Amino acid sequence: MTVLPRFSLFLAFIGLFIGCSEQKPAPKAPAPMRTYTLSICPSSDDISTQAIQRGAQREIEHLLKTRVQIDLRWQPVPANPEEQAAAIRALKSQGVQGAAISCLQDDAVKQAIDEVVEGGASVITFQHDSPDSKRSSFFGIRALHLGGLATRVLEKELNGAGSIGILADSPSSAETAEMIDGANKRLEAEDNALRLATIIYCEGDPQRAWQQMREAQQSTPGLSGWLWLGPWPLMAPEPPFGQLQGAKVVSLGLSRETLPFLQEQKIHALIGRDYEAWGAELVRILIDVVDGTKTFREQNWVRPTVLTQDIIKRNRLKAE
Repeated sequence: MTVLPRFSLFLAFIGLFIGCSEQKPAPKAPAPMRTYTLSICPSSDDISTQAIQRGAQREIEHLLKTRVQIDLRWQPVPANPEEQAAAIRALKSQGVQGAAISCLQDDAVKQAIDEVVEGGASVITFQHDSPDSKRSSFFGIRALHLGGLATRVLEKELNGAGSIGILADSPSSAETAEMIDGANKRLEAEDNALRLATIIYCEGDPQRAWQQMREAQQSTPGLSGWLWLGPWPLMAPEPPFGQLQGAKVVSLGLSRETLPFLQEQKIHALIGRDYEAWGAELVRILIDVVDGTKTFREQNWVRPTVLTQDIIKRNRLKAE
C-alpha cells in the first residue's frame, strides 16, 4: 500500500532535479548594426539649411537607438558653379552611399551628379533640382506656385494695392526665375492692383540685401511692400528694419530662427515648410533609396505652410 506513494515521491524528486538542472536559454543576440554613409549638400549655409541640419542630426540620434548608424557628411555647396561641381564630385572619394543635393545652377552640376551616380551612389535632389541629371528623385515646393502664393499673401497684407519690390538670391537660379514668374502671373491678374517696382539680387548676402533695399526705398517713393524669396536679411546681426519705412514684408524661409521676427511684428508673413522636419525626412528617404525598399516619384512636391501675424496671435505659436 505504501509503494505507490513512495514511487510518486521518487518521481517528483527526479523531476525537480531535472528541472533544476535545465539551463535557461541564452539571451537573444541584438540585431546587427546597420551602417550608412550619407551626405546632405545644401545650396547655402543660411537659416533654413541650419534647420535642415538640426532635423537631420535629431533623426540620426533617434535611428541609433534602433541600431541604425549614420555617418553624415554635411557639405554645403558653394555659390560658384565650378566649386559646386567640385564639391559634388568629391563625394565619390568619400564612400558616400546616398546623397541629397540642392543645386543652384543645375546645368553646372549635372555632369558631377552623373559621375557620382555612375560611381555607385544614390542621388536625390531637394529645394533646387537638376532634372536632366541622373538623380533618381526631386523633393521640393513648386517654385511657380510658391511665387504666386507669396504674392497673394503680400497683396492681402497691403489690402490689395501698392508698389512692391522682390528680393532674390541669384539671377542665374532657375528656381528663382520660376518663383518670379509665379509672382508676375499673379501681378498680371485682372483682380490684382499691386505694381512691381523693382527686383534686386543679393546673392544670399544679408548686408548686401539691406543696402540694396535701402537704395530701392530711396529711389522708389511709395514702395509699400517687399517679397523676400529667402530669409537672408534676417541673418544680419542687427537687421535695420527702420530703413524699410513701414513697408510690409512677406518672406520665404520658415524656421525657429525666423519665427521670432514674425512674433515681434518685424515682418508680416512667413512661408515655407518645417525645415527641421525636412532634414529628418531627407535622412529617412536616403536610407530607403540606398536600400531600394521604397520607390519615389521623379518629382515629389511639398505643400508650403503660411504663417501670418494673425495666425500667430490666434494660436499663440512660439519658437521652440
